[in-house]
Amino acid sequence: MKPLSVAFLTQDFLGPQTFSINYYVAMVLHMLAEAAAPARVVVYSHRGSEYSPRSPREVLSDYAVGPGLLEVEAFTRDAFRFSDASFLTEFDVVICTMYWWGDVLADLVSRRGRGAPRIIYWLPSILMHEYVTNHHHAWPRMDLMFDLQKKCVQAADHVVFNSRADRERGYGYFGSTAHEKSSVTYPVSLPCTVATTQHHVGLRRRFGFAGRWEYRKGAHLLVEAFFRRYCRHRSDTLVLFSDLLDHDFDPAVALDASAARKLEKLMAAGAVEMVRWRSSRNEYLQALAGCDVLAVPSLYDPFNMVAYDAIALGIPTVLSRFCGVEEIVAAAHPRVVKINPWDLDEFDAALEQMARAAAAELRVPHAHDLALDFTCDSEEMTSATLALLRGETPYRAREEGDDMSSTEVIQ
Repeated sequence: MKPLSVAFLTQDFLGPQTFSINYYVAMVLHMLAEAAAPARVVVYSHRGSEYSPRSPREVLSDYAVGPGLLEVEAFTRDAFRFSDASFLTEFDVVICTMYWWGDVLADLVSRRGRGAPRIIYWLPSILMHEYVTNHHHAWPRMDLMFDLQKKCVQAADHVVFNSRADRERGYGYFGSTAHEKSSVTYPVSLPCTVATTQHHVGLRRRFGFAGRWEYRKGAHLLVEAFFRRYCRHRSDTLVLFSDLLDHDFDPAVALDASAARKLEKLMAAGAVEMVRWRSSRNEYLQALAGCDVLAVPSLYDPFNMVAYDAIALGIPTVLSRFCGVEEIVAAAHPRVVKINPWDLDEFDAALEQMARAAAAELRVPHAHDLALDFTCDSEEMTSATLALLRGETPYRAREEGDDMSSTEVIQ
């Protein structure tokens, strides 16, 4: 098999700031390694990795990606300052996971000749839908970000969405062209294990929340629901995993006035534990396993890797129906309850239900089996993804109403 040369365009590959963005990079590398597909891989990271103490080999080891036949190099480039794409013309495939590279992809298309690299854009989230979900909060350089993401979609030979629901949203935001050249790939191929899972005995329960604090993550609804619970169970703790808490955290972005006051009261009572986001995936999984229940009340999440990891670890999870991962969670899952996070009564009841499930786990050990948790076929997705990388055939998601647990090859 001819070695495949792949260039990734991402952000902060060696650091912690875009942890979920680099899940897709690690997933594709894991697929290549597992398939023993010889490849030369170069990761171009937009700023953020310049001073990281970690090497590419350490990052891959952390994601449980074996060396196999992969040779991975990592470089830092400023995607805003250098729109010249000449450095990409030597590759077979260019996989973009970050919209900041939109001008670079546009330049690459303009240079195309015979044997030009195929362009795959993995679309982690639709920025315009984030803007709508965030109640039209004006981010810095917002118009520039929208424009760059459109350039990525237009330049791509294939667009990969994280869920069926997000692909349907993409049709509304980017039109039929993006819809016709797109597919759904649930990022579920990474091993998810930790050495031990800790649970807290007695009446005390630790409720975890992990993610950035934009409004779309439903943090304000989480605070409201947990405050209700805390008024009944004073021994409970809300564990917040977010690097923003130590930097430019602005409650006005994520919390309304009522939720902000309640969070201050919870913090004053010692009921909130703030945990910095972990750059090491293994450390992050260990910290996640220290929670009795994970709450994922997102108002918009194309997939949500934190929810997937928690379910894979057997942690009772309160899961928003607005998360793409809910599409592949097995029906009547004993450790997952799906909610509309806007319904605080339903949210409160779900926290109680999963707290009881966590208590039951202490008494009744279970044989954990991922096949019972998720309905997607990771082997079929791996096969389709490798075919896409090799350029053998494009593939697309099956239409509404069909089995969306896998992808369908277009003959």
